[in-house]
Amino acid sequence: MTTPSVLPFIHAQGSWGEIRRQVGQMLQPAIARHLEDWTRHVMRETGCARGAVEAAAAPYARPIQDHTPFLWEELDGLSRGSGIPISRLLILQARAEVMRANQRPAPERRADAPERRADAPEWRADAPEWRADAPECTTFAITGRRTGGDTLIGQNVDLVPFVAEYGVIIRQMPKGSPATLLYTSAGLLGHNGINEAGVGVCANSIDDPAGWGDGLPRYLLSRLALREESAEAARAAMMNPPRAASRNLLVADDRGTLLDVEALRERMEALLQDAKTPVTVADLQNIYRDHANAPHSLCAHPFPGRNLETVVSIIGDLTNRELHATKGAPCRAPYATYTIATCRTGALSVTVRDDFQPAFSE
Repeated sequence: MTTPSVLPFIHAQGSWGEIRRQVGQMLQPAIARHLEDWTRHVMRETGCARGAVEAAAAPYARPIQDHTPFLWEELDGLSRGSGIPISRLLILQARAEVMRANQRPAPERRADAPERRADAPEWRADAPEWRADAPECTTFAITGRRTGGDTLIGQNVDLVPFVAEYGVIIRQMPKGSPATLLYTSAGLLGHNGINEAGVGVCANSIDDPAGWGDGLPRYLLSRLALREESAEAARAAMMNPPRAASRNLLVADDRGTLLDVEALRERMEALLQDAKTPVTVADLQNIYRDHANAPHSLCAHPFPGRNLETVVSIIGDLTNRELHATKGAPCRAPYATYTIATCRTGALSVTVRDDFQPAFSE
């Protein structure tokens, strides 16, 4: 039996700056590669020059300094630990905003232009239909009678496939705030996670052309939630600063409070309704491996017109303070379990309780 592949797990503690200095030292090669890959990705997708990528990230320094000084302290620590300038690290904090800033408006179609033929190559009858609202990043939260009293929260994170290489679980123990288990990509300060107070947060994008503007990069909003001790306080913290882009934020706590829950995809809602009571973590793991309605399935894979893939699947158990996560798509890897339990001593605890065996390997 082969050893399962799991996400890297690191521990850091101290001040905000000291935590990220440690992280920067441990993840320096991955941060540098992630930064280069994302820069090339933006250049390839938009046709912009390399300098335009860094220039597009520069305006987000001020909102971070003004509204989340603890994150600016972290950026400084990350820069010191990795040896990468803050001006470059800002590209990763504002990945989506940088891409958006460099995109060129689509050319207007001339009124006298001929209609596109249905048999043209890009309209192949056997190609999956591309839609601007193609489903991605399915989130859920469930509690109460259906789970036997536990509160569970999760997300299949769908991004460009190369991002999977940079996934990491960071357990951090800051001074004066709850310890956290955070899923993110090397060099990015925030994405999804849970904390020792029993608060969890998942976040995904919203297709809102009017929602872009000045403010805090959207990936960083989850870090505000994870400093709080209730779902209500977490929502208030995330809604306080101006935001650079629209964002769906799902936050819950171990007392059963669920806030801002995204409308569930029909398939996921049906699977949850059909699941036996109580719904367990194992049930949710199987649900997130579902490939019905492919290519628009819960476990997502690239297809013509949408180069996105489930790069990690996350299930947070807020009652037991555990984070279950896959390295890559859940149909290709087991869920590993990361815990806050030993955070105070600095010991790391990772187990693989999921006995899933992928049908194929890459």
